[in-house]
Amino acid sequence: FMPVWAFCTAQGGSLETFTIVLPKLSYSETASGSWTVNEASAAVGDTDIFVDNGGGTISAGDYFKFAGHEKVYVATADRAGDGRLDFYPPLQAAPNSNEAVIVSAVPFTVRLKNDVQKFSLGVGEFYKYEVDLIEAV
Repeated sequence: FMPVWAFCTAQGGSLETFTIVLPKLSYSETASGSWTVNEASAAVGDTDIFVDNGGGTISAGDYFKFAGHEKVYVATADRAGDGRLDFYPPLQAAPNSNEAVIVSAVPFTVRLKNDVQKFSLGVGEFYKYEVDLIEAV
């Protein structure tokens, strides 16, 4: 526990950001391969983009991000093979054509939501510690 506590303490409350790959949420159970953006005209505010070269299916609810971006998006409809990938929230920055779409081990850039962190020592000397994170983009 102490290395986790020390790391969170070193973040200076909600001042610093870090990346984390979340268990289950950062991994698509159905998408594979090297998905890429196949569209040069994507614009800030779009909620769909043409993708190709992937394997399997990016399923509704899967998290993904574009390789050169910090923002993580969630698919709002299934996409199997080449075609339009629907997502939320709207694009904050337009990806480049042929930019990789990360669908596995998606890293979230986050910060601690609260400046104060607390823990308690329970039965059997097990630590109880809850961390609230917020995406930082």
